[in-house]
Amino acid sequence: TLTQQMYTQVLGFGRTEKTVLGEELCGARLRLTACMRENWYHVVCGIGSPHGGVCTGDSGGPLLFAGTQFAVTSMGPVVCVTSAVPALGTVSVFTTLRPYIDMLNATITDADVALRMRMISAAAPSYQVSENKNFLRMILNLYVAL
Repeated sequence: TLTQQMYTQVLGFGRTEKTVLGEELCGARLRLTACMRENWYHVVCGIGSPHGGVCTGDSGGPLLFAGTQFAVTSMGPVVCVTSAVPALGTVSVFTTLRPYIDMLNATITDADVALRMRMISAAAPSYQVSENKNFLRMILNLYVAL
């Protein structure tokens, strides 16, 4: 079960202090948090660790929990995290995959059947995140036992 106290992992080929875009796959741990926006549907937000987070070029990369992708990177902070600019309180936004399961599975060929998203229910919960309680309920609904 996923809660706000648990960490997720984000992967991407975005900018770092040491690399130019697209040269190296990087990852960072993020703690889930409420997005604090009314009428934001199908999204979750995460806060980076003091020395890691989402940056330019990471959009479209996976957000993982326990090795399972459940969202893609949509947008990150205006100023990327560096050793000189810590990520404390910097929020990144991710689009959840659950509402798009049918479309994603329909585009996967028989040769790629192992990639199908069997572990996420296609039932559509309420995604309005105006309170932490609703946020946690939405996140917990993303996962069903295999």
